[in-house]
Amino acid sequence: HPGTEHGFCFKQRPSYDEPAANKVWDILFDLYKRTLN
Repeated sequence: HPGTEHGFCFKQRPSYDEPAANKVWDILFDLYKRTLN
């Protein structure tokens, strides 16, 4: 994700970026719903 560092999705990491992580998790779970149902 632009403007973030490696590991930004995980709260345990110093690079955690909550707004970016929320956006990416939403995109990922939407992809799962569309492809795995």
